[in-house]
Amino acid sequence: MIDRGFARSIDFGCELGVVAMGRCGAGSRWFHKALWVCAAASVSAGCNEPSKSVENADQRVMLEMLMPRSVRIVGPFTKLASFDADEAPDGLDVLLRALDGFGDPVKISGTVRIELYEFVPASGEPKGARIGEPWNIPLVSEQDQRTYWNRTTQMYEFKLQLNVRAIKPAQKYVLGVTYTTPLGDRMMDEYTLELPPGEAKAAGQAKKR
Repeated sequence: MIDRGFARSIDFGCELGVVAMGRCGAGSRWFHKALWVCAAASVSAGCNEPSKSVENADQRVMLEMLMPRSVRIVGPFTKLASFDADEAPDGLDVLLRALDGFGDPVKISGTVRIELYEFVPASGEPKGARIGEPWNIPLVSEQDQRTYWNRTTQMYEFKLQLNVRAIKPAQKYVLGVTYTTPLGDRMMDEYTLELPPGEAKAAGQAKKR
């Protein structure tokens, strides 16, 4: 008997195989991974005997290694940034890497939610009040992947506009990222940002305008 979580992975793998073949071709890495998932599903579905339980457990471990297991905000490249000519930060440059069971970078599909919070010093929970509204970024189409995926760095890069008046001079911030898979599972990471002195001064001047 296949447990519900494993069955969901199988269903996703089969769907992924169809999408990968249509968009990337039958020779793509994702297509071969998805085929492997579907092949394992066929074997597991016909193995209900107790003697196959160990084999099925091993198959599950191998399958999980091929899928995204975690997301990591990549610092110090993730930072408050200025997207215009002045030094005052008016945006966020967020670099995100997804890792499989081997610790290797992989592409992901689903939704990425990015949130910026005030930093609470000398606290076991440094994440304070949220600043502004969250950014919900879809990774559901081929165009989404082309827009955000960097082939050279093997990371996703998101350039997000930010209200400069929300930035307080000489202060730290907490950046939170939540990745939601097509199956509804969530992976999260947090990173502490610190505004350099020069940029903090520029932010203070911009806020007074």
